[in-house]
Amino acid sequence: MNYTEDKNAALLIEQRANMEAAWKRWLTKHPDVKDCVANRNIVFEYINDAFGFEDDSEFDFVYSNIKDRLAHQRVPTEAETKAALIDKIIALTSKDGVSRGTTFQLVMDGGKRVVSWSIPQLAGWNITQLTELLDEIVRKQTLVAKPTTELQKMVESGRTYVGYPALPKMIVRPGTVRAVPLDAAYLKNCDAYDLKKFMRLYGADAVNARLAGKEN
Repeated sequence: MNYTEDKNAALLIEQRANMEAAWKRWLTKHPDVKDCVANRNIVFEYINDAFGFEDDSEFDFVYSNIKDRLAHQRVPTEAETKAALIDKIIALTSKDGVSRGTTFQLVMDGGKRVVSWSIPQLAGWNITQLTELLDEIVRKQTLVAKPTTELQKMVESGRTYVGYPALPKMIVRPGTVRAVPLDAAYLKNCDAYDLKKFMRLYGADAVNARLAGKEN
């Protein structure tokens, strides 16, 4: 080996890495082309270490010549994707076949956005909004399913012994005007963000005692 051979070998390694990265970028824009080893081998055998593939747009030319040799997959339409998301939301929030529209909270960039929804409204939502709602429903149901002892452990992890104001007996939910009991059931239905907020404002001891059903 000499300098020229070493240099060429290093350039070839760099070139192949750039081609791999460009291929991955190109695949994200063409979800109908299956991301699999077989397709990769067909494409790179066709390219055969040719130069100029740092730009993923070069793969458009490659695809136009060998697309019949590649494995493809069906990509759901936007309408199909929305319908699937709505079906999941209805299934997760239905009781006896009737879905309940409700109010949910999304934590966005450290803030909070309260959104009310009902089944008829969902048809006008976009995929991002539906995905956010579905994620929030799943997250909240997962938290509700946790036993009280597990929630108490979450509180225990943030325990402090500094004096705090008394944890109120009643609370007004965001977006409502009527106060409801701030009891163990309410705390258990809170998401992790709200639970930690109560711990921060009123102390972990008070929240833990309320979760245990103790008067405080």
